[in-house]
Amino acid sequence: PPSAKQVQQREETERKQLLRRVRELARRPVDELTEDERALIEEHSSEAKKAIKRLGEASAKKERLEEHEDDAAECAHKLGVIADALRTAKHAVVYTGAGLSTAASIPDYRGPQGIWTQLERATKIAPISIPKVDLATCTPAEGHMCLAALVAGGIVKHVVSQNCDGLHLRSGLPRAQLSELHGNSFIEYCPTCVPHRDFIRPVDVSINSKPRRHDTGRACDACGSPLQDTIVHFGEKSKAPTTANWPGALDNAAAADVIVCIGSSLKILKKYPLWGADRPARNRPKLFIINLQWTPKDRAADIVLRAKTDAALHSLAGSLGIEIPPYDPTKDPIATAEPVPVTEQSTTGGWYGRGLKRKRT
Repeated sequence: PPSAKQVQQREETERKQLLRRVRELARRPVDELTEDERALIEEHSSEAKKAIKRLGEASAKKERLEEHEDDAAECAHKLGVIADALRTAKHAVVYTGAGLSTAASIPDYRGPQGIWTQLERATKIAPISIPKVDLATCTPAEGHMCLAALVAGGIVKHVVSQNCDGLHLRSGLPRAQLSELHGNSFIEYCPTCVPHRDFIRPVDVSINSKPRRHDTGRACDACGSPLQDTIVHFGEKSKAPTTANWPGALDNAAAADVIVCIGSSLKILKKYPLWGADRPARNRPKLFIINLQWTPKDRAADIVLRAKTDAALHSLAGSLGIEIPPYDPTKDPIATAEPVPVTEQSTTGGWYGRGLKRKRT
């Protein structure tokens, strides 16, 4: 006769098979089930409800990843509303995410083919491979140049960005009117000097960047201390005050009467105190979102525009009478930065420059 352990293992196997069967049946339309199958679901209703809930959550998640574009008439109407709001705003600020830089051939994170999206899909059978991108060869897209022009024209007071690709700085945005909350791949700084000293480089300095490991392999030419990159990883807080410019972000958010979010999923940015939530509802800033995907702030927004960022910003600039300048490398503080010595070039070429290949185990 089987041992007690064998009996227990067999019963556990049978239980798992039964629950698997219940979950499979729960996903099917009720009118396709036999009487016995309906009875089985009713007997194990708790497990069936869990299966239906998980199915709904998976469906909602998939739908939120999908990109949508409004039709031409709807785009024109929404862009008109946003342009009017910017035209009459006393203090407009813009929040940007990785979706703004896809036009510069830099992959985003949470789009259908984004970095984090692909990581979630990775398996032993179907590993992912994200192509290498040399950030030093990428130049600002039309959207970056448009925002620089809106700031220069006084229409936008401040830009808060989650991007670390340096394209806002390269577009000509003054650092005083820019908060790169997650760092800049082209800036390293000396944490020892008071105040901290920044060094802008013409190459990506983030190759060694890891959580709590930020030494770039170079030393401060003033005090000799090791320089650190400015990248902010998950679970970290920025220690590079000039690059992150949190005081600028917070002060401008507090003064804002219009906020325009462009190309961001807002899954991280929503957690930051940048939304005027401490004000009475009637005094909170108007919120406009330009993004191809769902965001957790959609319900709070006055307008949600599903459109590509470059096209939307081009239209806004036209409506506001702003001329979008071409990118000028001679005015780019990164392109014109002092070259890194040849002996130190092995420490350049950051995370994007390595690409990414990963299997989920």
